[in-house]
Amino acid sequence: MPKSKKSRPTLARYIPTDDPPYAHLIRNNNQPLDSEVDEILLIIQDAKKRLAEQANGLQPEARKESKALRALIRTCTRIIHPVRRLPFEIISEILLQTLSGPDDWDNYPAVHDYVHGPWAYSKVCRRWRDVALQSPRLWSELSVPSN
Repeated sequence: MPKSKKSRPTLARYIPTDDPPYAHLIRNNNQPLDSEVDEILLIIQDAKKRLAEQANGLQPEARKESKALRALIRTCTRIIHPVRRLPFEIISEILLQTLSGPDDWDNYPAVHDYVHGPWAYSKVCRRWRDVALQSPRLWSELSVPSN
């Protein structure tokens, strides 16, 4: 039985960027599936090729498309950024390293300080919130103001 070849995504589908590819990944920091990464890489490759073809003598219509292509490339590049693939443990360790050390007790975040420390990390995105709330070491050192 012959293997079916996956069709290459057509770039025209994503221009203009009113309906960006993988919109569900643009609205969050979730890691894309490997198959999605492969397709997004093809979209980026095609968009860059199209931009290079347009480099000679841009007409007003082509400038508009060029702008849309650059926006598409930026959007797709963000979706496949390596930071989205960082494991839970690495993110947790990074967050831990940003807290003050035991020699600096005065700088530990106060229990209700929403600007620094674990509370602030939990406001970045859903994934960071999950990491912050599931990392007990982040919450093991908090200062309680006496006044």
